[in-house]
Amino acid sequence: MSSSGGRTGRSVVRVMAIGRIAIGATLMAAPKPAGAGWIGSDIAGSPGGSVLLRTTAIRDLVLGVAALRESDPGRAAHLQLGLAAVDATDLLVTLAARRALPPRAPVFVGAIAGSAVVAELWAARALASDLALASKFRVPHALRQSTHLRSGRSRWRRLPVVPA
Repeated sequence: MSSSGGRTGRSVVRVMAIGRIAIGATLMAAPKPAGAGWIGSDIAGSPGGSVLLRTTAIRDLVLGVAALRESDPGRAAHLQLGLAAVDATDLLVTLAARRALPPRAPVFVGAIAGSAVVAELWAARALASDLALASKFRVPHALRQSTHLRSGRSRWRRLPVVPA
């Protein structure tokens, strides 16, 4: 992938991060109306529901800011994989509890979290591809793929960053 793929990957990261921050801010400011479509108004309006929605809100705020601020392509790619895991978990636990949730919750969360997972995985790949291209010109780079000799499996290891 060319460096334009990396630029596009970073653009996707920015858009996703801003969306995550917006969701977190909305859940923090107004947990009952913001969370009613996801977990139901009775639960969202309860003190326990408010606590859970606000902890989810701060999680999304912090992760969104982290995604916006990370400038190293290798760390940004790893962060995108982590964010995909977070969103996949939101999707899976919502689907598992779908009978106890409002009827639109699985569709709503499926659309948001499902598309987020796809976008985050794509961005991680674009950032990693851009990093692989860059490593051909700057050696050593932040991340290198090494091979585990016994199993033949690939694994990632950290190497010191050498300024270009």
